[in-house]
Amino acid sequence: MLQRGLRNATWRTPGADGGRDIEGDYFITDMSGRVLPERWYIECKKYSNSVDWPTVFPKLSYASNHKADFLLMCTSNYLSPKCKDEVDRYNFRRERPAIRYWDVSDLESFIAIYPDIGVKHGLIAPSSMGGPSIKRLLAIGAKASQAACGDIEGLGIRIPRSLEFSAAIAELSAVIDHGASLTTRIINDDDLYDWVKVTSGSHAKANPASLRALLALLNFVALPKGITLTSSGGAEVKLEIDTPGRADWASVGTYIEASQLLNLYCNVEFKILGNVIEVQQRWP
Repeated sequence: MLQRGLRNATWRTPGADGGRDIEGDYFITDMSGRVLPERWYIECKKYSNSVDWPTVFPKLSYASNHKADFLLMCTSNYLSPKCKDEVDRYNFRRERPAIRYWDVSDLESFIAIYPDIGVKHGLIAPSSMGGPSIKRLLAIGAKASQAACGDIEGLGIRIPRSLEFSAAIAELSAVIDHGASLTTRIINDDDLYDWVKVTSGSHAKANPASLRALLALLNFVALPKGITLTSSGGAEVKLEIDTPGRADWASVGTYIEASQLLNLYCNVEFKILGNVIEVQQRWP
């Protein structure tokens, strides 16, 4: 979903999804240049038979009740011909939420377009570098290293942001490339940078290499005075950026691409709320 442009994506676990497995925002720009958010509810299911209209309708009711703009039915099978007729009839009335669907043929096409997904899930044989995204991660790290060369001349009190980012990306890339496990554990002070402030009583659970890469990325693109980490336990972590040096950091190309790859390979979810980022990593 992130590869298709979904932002603030949240994965709802089975049994508690209330009619959707993933929800998120898709942003469009109208002719005036105004950016408008669209709320998407996405139902992802492996159906053994074709999907009929009585299966779709309850999902539509839930999405409508929560003011979603779109309901996307994503299935490993197909929508039945009668179901497609009902979907077309419903969409013709221009009601909200509008219904969209991906069937097995669409999914196969997306895997061809985004081979990283196929590599991650064993559907495509990985290359010697572990997949196209690993090469891009290494390329991002290489660019940061080049920036670090210029920064080193003025190296004084602290390590340059670009150098920290380069080292963190290189570390994570090596872990992924060698097939090491990205399991989570309780984070201690040695796992973090000295400019990260941890709220008293926080017991964050994450993968150290993934968390360092995210922290270094934010420090590199947002230019903050500091970042505060808060967690009440479990895999949910909040990162508060102290007075960002650039307000548009979330639109910086380096952040967009690197955060998508962190989500893909590390199962890290991001939700941006002003200067606070809610992070959750879904690994056992």
